[in-house]
Amino acid sequence: MIRQSVLDFKLESTKEQLTAPGGLALLAGYHHGLGLRQLCDRYLPPPGSNRGYDPSALVESLVLMLQAGGQTREDLREWEQESPLMELLHQAEIPDPDPAGDWLRRMGDPQTDQEGLHGLGMGSLSRPWMPILGFLFENPLCLQEKLREGKASPVTDPLGFYRSCRARMPKGKRIAYDRADSASYQADLINAREEEGVLWALTADQERAVKEAIRNIPEGAGYRLWI
Repeated sequence: MIRQSVLDFKLESTKEQLTAPGGLALLAGYHHGLGLRQLCDRYLPPPGSNRGYDPSALVESLVLMLQAGGQTREDLREWEQESPLMELLHQAEIPDPDPAGDWLRRMGDPQTDQEGLHGLGMGSLSRPWMPILGFLFENPLCLQEKLREGKASPVTDPLGFYRSCRARMPKGKRIAYDRADSASYQADLINAREEEGVLWALTADQERAVKEAIRNIPEGAGYRLWI
């Protein structure tokens, strides 16, 4: 042990194995509590050979990689240097990027020609899905969720999503206030809110024409511009 005489700390050597992303153990514990491994092995296709990886090993490794900030399958290689963490998580094997990519592509449906997941390609920053979520602010309760394919535009049918959220409101309750991002900056959705007496707020590009139009709204009309 080396005693530091200037600052109030001590240096000490150890032979224990250390790991930097130790906080991922908490997320892994959450996965285990959900039964993620059992669900994956039960409902996802098994390995194509006796040397293949179980679905649970592939899914859990990919999920942890994404939660740690990884963006491509190549980031799986970093787990090879984190044997203490893998031992703590009881993760006996770390899938290589290539088998993981093959497995993701196999997730398609050959009967419908649906392609598998390609969003974790080699060096690709694309995303396979674009989620949209609708929450009640007070609870918060998720009224509706939808996973759209990565090629789908974020502005696809926000009115339909709004109506599906409204249909799932608890009995006797209604949507009185609605807040959304710029993807909901569409006339049909705004008109529907106005017709239903819903107060709304949304994000929009601060274009000159937009600012000028809002400034021309008479005072007391119930609109306000935040810049």
